[in-house]
Amino acid sequence: MKNKIYLTTFLLLLVAFSNAQTPNKCGTMEHHTWKMQTDSRYAESFKLSENLINKFIEKNNNYNSSRISNQTSPDTIPIVVHVVWKTSGQNITDQQVISQIDALNEDFSRTNADSINTPAVWRPIAGRMPYHFILARRDPNGNPTNGIVRVQTSSNSFSTNDAIKFNSQGGSDAWDVNTYLNIWVGNLSGGVLGYGEFPTTASSNTYGFVCQYDAFGRVGNVNPPYDLGRTTTHEISHCFNLFHIWGDDGGACNGSDQVSDTPNQSDATFGCLTFPALDACSVASPGIMFMNYMDYSDDNCLNMFTNGQTTRMVAAVTNFYPSIVNSIGIQPVSLLAIDAGINSIVSPSNNYCTDSIQPMIILKNWGSSNLTSATINFKLDNNAVQTFSWTGTLGSLDTVTVLLPVIVSAPGSHTFISYTTIPNGITDMNNLNDTSSSTFNIISTGQNLPYTQNFSSTSFPPSGWSLANPDGATTWARSSVSQDANPGSLWMDNYNYNASGEIDELETEAYDLTSIANPRFSFYLAYKLYTDPALNPNYSDTLEVLISTDCGQTFTSIYKKFGIPL
Repeated sequence: MKNKIYLTTFLLLLVAFSNAQTPNKCGTMEHHTWKMQTDSRYAESFKLSENLINKFIEKNNNYNSSRISNQTSPDTIPIVVHVVWKTSGQNITDQQVISQIDALNEDFSRTNADSINTPAVWRPIAGRMPYHFILARRDPNGNPTNGIVRVQTSSNSFSTNDAIKFNSQGGSDAWDVNTYLNIWVGNLSGGVLGYGEFPTTASSNTYGFVCQYDAFGRVGNVNPPYDLGRTTTHEISHCFNLFHIWGDDGGACNGSDQVSDTPNQSDATFGCLTFPALDACSVASPGIMFMNYMDYSDDNCLNMFTNGQTTRMVAAVTNFYPSIVNSIGIQPVSLLAIDAGINSIVSPSNNYCTDSIQPMIILKNWGSSNLTSATINFKLDNNAVQTFSWTGTLGSLDTVTVLLPVIVSAPGSHTFISYTTIPNGITDMNNLNDTSSSTFNIISTGQNLPYTQNFSSTSFPPSGWSLANPDGATTWARSSVSQDANPGSLWMDNYNYNASGEIDELETEAYDLTSIANPRFSFYLAYKLYTDPALNPNYSDTLEVLISTDCGQTFTSIYKKFGIPL
């Protein structure tokens, strides 16, 4: 497990603990268990879903590849890919995203080149889906889009608790799940490559699939052996109600993936076995179907669904998210001639240590004609509107960064609003995309020094501090136990919490250092070693202290220890 704790805006304490665990290629069942325990609506509707699936299959038991081959054209499902990134390597390219859509379409239509590797005994039952995936062409507001949303996050990683699916938790809000199939791409913790959400009778604003950024697509920043896009094929199949081929029964041979034409299998397989492969549940040839997309084999080993699986997936889409098929999201937008708007606000946002801020906005030409001028209006809170005249040449659907005059405000939370008027000297033909807004905070001079925190109060975190706990599990807490004279302490029960890669952050209020020539930061520390890194290098609990002198925009590490030195 890795946990971090931030302590200040001017002074940041970051504590990271990391214990390794066995890699888990797919986090769907972990996510499903969490949803069943925390979301009663999901739990109740999931119980009803299997009955609907079975009724569809009973009526459509001949729904197989021959039916799909007779279809004049496949139905189309629009996809939106939310790229949630912190480092440049996580901000994958458009080309990498497109390569994943191509791989997905090949796998679902069984036009993948390695379909020839499917053993002859199973080729007659190899299934194809009647769906074609494309990146969305129209966003929920009716504007043209390339189907890719990019969000920069301050979170180091995400777990299977859906935080990546919310702006408020460092991720990106879903587009309408009844119109678009949402995919989130980011940095996942705990060795998880991805996780999908099972569909149910109740629409869910988290429905979709999450993928590790270097297991998404087949070009760009991809990491073998998961570099052919099969993680997405696997996880989206969970979104279409497929279970793991071994039934997740822990090798008992009595579990089921609810599909009749897949052989019984004891557990997941890794790498790439040699056909025929036998196990305790399938003791005779042809053995287990380790090349099925719902196994854990390496990407270059996976090459097939069965007819039973494709029928089950169609049943899920038909019963639970039918409006996603051929939705308005696939329809291109007819551009108006003159249409300008504020695409986003770069600044002000987040925290500032000064009361003087220069706004920076992204002006976008949504029109089909070149944009040569526009009035940019902006205001702070309920203050008077100010204007700025922009001139230049901006092609259709292009953007430009525009610096506006400096604004001055007092400490506290504020709202900044900007909108365009009079593009090219005439009335905007579409005012629905004109406006953007942002919220930000101007920090006061901060807590005077000297300052001491002895955690005497049972209220936690202390006033002015903030806590980030991405996985919603064990995190920083107050303890009444202390080895010195203090009445309490800050502690993390990492010894009993094994979740590799998890990061918990505790950030204090700001401190005013102007009156101290050589400020010092000190703390008492106690730590119990979980295991000697020399004996097991995969385990390493780490404590790190960082400071920030620019309101948390950047941080400098001033203390870092792990293992025996900690």
